[in-house]
Order: sequence, then structure tokens, then C-alpha cells
Amino acid sequence: MAGSVQTRLETGTSKVGGATSSDLLNKMRVRNEVFAPAEVGGQDGGEAEEDADVFVSDAGSLELLKRIREYVMFECAKFGQATTKEIMDEFGPKLPPENSAKFRALLKSICDLDKKDGVGVWKLRQDFK
Repeated sequence: MAGSVQTRLETGTSKVGGATSSDLLNKMRVRNEVFAPAEVGGQDGGEAEEDADVFVSDAGSLELLKRIREYVMFECAKFGQATTKEIMDEFGPKLPPENSAKFRALLKSICDLDKKDGVGVWKLRQDFK
């Protein structure tokens, strides 16, 4: 075969490096269903901002969102905030790599990131306390 892309004639899917095009599209759909940022015109110049709303389409995502909230609120060194290291130590080993975009979107939907001296601190938004 001349290239590294293989196409299945019966399904019309392409396979690149072990992942079919339909697999990639499904992953993108899941990511987009979980977090769909809305653009809101700003008062000073109309810059777009991300909306804090998160759209959870499955029970697994809802459970993960609840677990993130509970962890940040009650189980970290400081109540209501967690360092990126604390979050990675807690969730990193438990989370499959293909769910990292979903996890990041869920985390961003309930926490704000504040970086000081190269250390990321995720603070739970008031709405979720």
C-alpha cells in the first residue's frame, strides 16, 4: 500500500496508526457533548468568553463531575482549592488517557485556574461550594 492510511470499503472508515476515523469522530463527539462553550459578547469590545455551563450527557460524566467537586471541596490541603499536582495525583492514575479532554472540560466548568510562581491552583467556583 502506498500510504499509511487504509480505507475499509465496506464501512468507509479510514485507519491511521491504529485508530479508525469513526473512532476519532466518536471521541470528538463525546468531548463536544460534555463541554460546549458558549460565546458571550463582552461589554468592552465584544470579546468572547467561555460560559461556565457544562452539559453532561451521561451518568459516568455526572459521577466524575461530582467526584471532582467533592475532592476539591473537602479532600485537599485547602478546602475549596486544589493544586494541579493534587488533582493529578488523585485522578491521573484512575483516568484513561482518552478521557483527559472530558476531565479537563469538567474541571474547568466548576473551577477557575490561578497560576502563581508556576504552580496551578484550581479554585472551586462559588456556585459549586
